[in-house]
Amino acid sequence: MKINDITSNLSVTISGATGWLGRELIKILKASDLSDLKLELISSKEHEIKIDNDIFKTNVFINSKLNTPDIYFDFAFLTREKINAFGVEKFNMLNMNIINNSVNLIKLKQPKTVILASSGAVYGEGRRNHEGNNYLYSMLKQIQEEKIAEACAKIGAKLIVARIFNLSGSGISKLNTFVIAEMIVNAVKNHKLYINSDFLVFRRYCDISQLLKLLIAANKNNFTGIIDSGGIKVELHGLAQTIINELGSQSELAFPNIDKNAISDEYFSNSQLYEDLILKYLDEPPFSIKEQINMTKNFLFPII
Repeated sequence: MKINDITSNLSVTISGATGWLGRELIKILKASDLSDLKLELISSKEHEIKIDNDIFKTNVFINSKLNTPDIYFDFAFLTREKINAFGVEKFNMLNMNIINNSVNLIKLKQPKTVILASSGAVYGEGRRNHEGNNYLYSMLKQIQEEKIAEACAKIGAKLIVARIFNLSGSGISKLNTFVIAEMIVNAVKNHKLYINSDFLVFRRYCDISQLLKLLIAANKNNFTGIIDSGGIKVELHGLAQTIINELGSQSELAFPNIDKNAISDEYFSNSQLYEDLILKYLDEPPFSIKEQINMTKNFLFPII
């Protein structure tokens, strides 16, 4: 499906627009006919976002002007990695303020549809959720979903919640956050690929652009509900070897021997809804892991 087919005559508000999700969505919308697209970007401070040769300006919440947008994309949230940077109390306070701002924005703007970027962390699964203060992120994401759902119910807005697990593709720039990107960077540079775990680590990866296009198409097809990001299931030790092979890298693998008696780390959704909806709404399959590797590599190391 062409992007123009699902963005025609849309009015869109995006909060958290300066983040990597927001930037990637702007790229997708930019590829459509912007002459009939009304786009408003909201961030904590006024910014200019450069996408290719175009400049997009953001407004702060109190200066937002676009009323009754067709879709409000809520990407505003501090990521798990910011817990150590801000401390538990400030991280909690800042995210609660973000949630309250989103609720107030929904009440003010009365969007027809709200698309919330949530997280697979709401399920409280995976080893990482039980490390340090990571539970706080899970708890706040649960609160966010509840508060946004209440606000949507009050104004009669549709709600699509995307619970995101693991992503690849464009915009993946936080190398300490996205394992696939870190592995690709090291492989291109022929550095060793390290995996610290002595147990099996299973993930499912999907391309961020494909996910965002699916969310736009889901709204056009009047879908409401929760979509867990799915994609291709891989084990990280095997993923590392696939990256080396696919990119023709000279990198070596460095990891401890696998303890066959250890419980594996399985952080992904078993739902097949993502795959079903991509085929139904976009008329294409999820990108293979090799395609995802190459698209991520091309973003991180663009051909000039």
